[in-house]
Amino acid sequence: MMIIHVEAADELIKNTAQILHFPTQNIPVFDAVGCRIAENIYADRDYPPFARVMMDGVAMGEEDFLLGKLKIIGQQFAGEKPLILTQKGTCVKIATGAVLPIGADFILPKERYRIEYEGNEKFILYAIDFSTGNKSIHEKGRDAKAGDLLIEKNTSLTPAHIGILASVGKAQIDVYTMPKIHILGTGDELVEVNETPENHQIRHSNSYAIAAAIQSKMSKIPISISKSIDNEEILTQKILSLAQHEVIISSGAVSVGDMDLVPKVLEKLGYEIIFHTVSQRPGKPFLFARKENQVYFGLPGNPLSALIGTYRYIIPFLEEICGLKRPVFDVSLAHEVTFLPNLTYFLPVKINHGQAEAIFSNNSGDMLSVARADGFVELKREFTLFEAGTKVRFFSF
Repeated sequence: MMIIHVEAADELIKNTAQILHFPTQNIPVFDAVGCRIAENIYADRDYPPFARVMMDGVAMGEEDFLLGKLKIIGQQFAGEKPLILTQKGTCVKIATGAVLPIGADFILPKERYRIEYEGNEKFILYAIDFSTGNKSIHEKGRDAKAGDLLIEKNTSLTPAHIGILASVGKAQIDVYTMPKIHILGTGDELVEVNETPENHQIRHSNSYAIAAAIQSKMSKIPISISKSIDNEEILTQKILSLAQHEVIISSGAVSVGDMDLVPKVLEKLGYEIIFHTVSQRPGKPFLFARKENQVYFGLPGNPLSALIGTYRYIIPFLEEICGLKRPVFDVSLAHEVTFLPNLTYFLPVKINHGQAEAIFSNNSGDMLSVARADGFVELKREFTLFEAGTKVRFFSF
């Protein structure tokens, strides 16, 4: 069985993600956050569509500002048509968000003038100081011109994008459908969560942890869960029944034991097994396969291995096909770590004041220790000694 390195596994998974295809659907814009948009979005007009006043005050012509005293001819609020300044020495009392009055090009903030009355007329008096003014006007078309590309096709939509879509009048938009995921627990020893296991059994928990990990990063992806016993025919029929899912994730039955049936069943069903073993700990037995527009991730049955494999490979794969671009974070090791095997080591850690403190588990089945971790760091196989302060890549749970 050929062993590949972590970097090669990354590349093979990413390349596969880029050739999968997903249909589109038209959905309401308020349902679209987190979806990958299937169309380009252009500005339907200039943005802002008018010169917008940015603070309460008075609007005037810049030349009139030198007078030090101006007559107020009216008041204008947001949503009202602009007033017109036609006479020298006049101004308009203005509210934040209002259209700049015609003939005005200068805003004097409210706190910089006082109002005096002369009969029935109102005037403002102020000191002449140009330190504020035009900065309080958001010019028409400053952010975007009509026809400008605002959101590029394949972008994963954030709340800010939803605001833009609403601004340009897109009540409905085309998005790519989310991949349907099925998580399959394998093993004769598994019983359901609500059942009482006998001494030789355990509850079916891996699938729930894997689903929770995915939904903590991408809550809109549809996920279903089931389990199968270690029987070739039953496992075959189970996988056949999942043909409508773009992603199958199983835990267990991927190593080289007599009952590790997943590789054999996948080959029988015509899947291309892209790789089966990765030089890493935990999770060395790790299978990735493809059949047409469906991919299969075979994780080990040990809980820590399954969870780390989900965060290290499956979530980045899903982010790739959903158009997400998450930043990569490095942290500093709080203390020296030695790891002698020629394997990439995924070490659970607790982040304390920006430094990664190792949480050593008893083995790859020890989830109780890992529950205290904030994530894990990746220690490259090329090294055996990692000194305190070494920068390493961090994956957050």
